[in-house]
Amino acid sequence: MVALTASQRFFPLLTAGGHAKSFDALSGVVSTGMGKDALSSDVYIFIGKSRDKIKLLVGSQTRA
Repeated sequence: MVALTASQRFFPLLTAGGHAKSFDALSGVVSTGMGKDALSSDVYIFIGKSRDKIKLLVGSQTRA
C-alpha cells in the first residue's frame, strides 16, 4: 500500500497513452523528459488523454 502525505510533491502530467505504458517507461519519462529522479518520494500522476484513467508513480527511498 502507498501512503501519500502532504510532505510529498505532486506532479500531474497529461499524457497520451500514459495509462498503457509500463512503469519502467513512465520512469523514463520522469527521468529523461523531466530531469527528475523517479526514485524520489515525489508523486507523478499520469493522466490519460481522455482523463478517465490515471497511474501514480511513487518512488521509494528504500533500496534493496
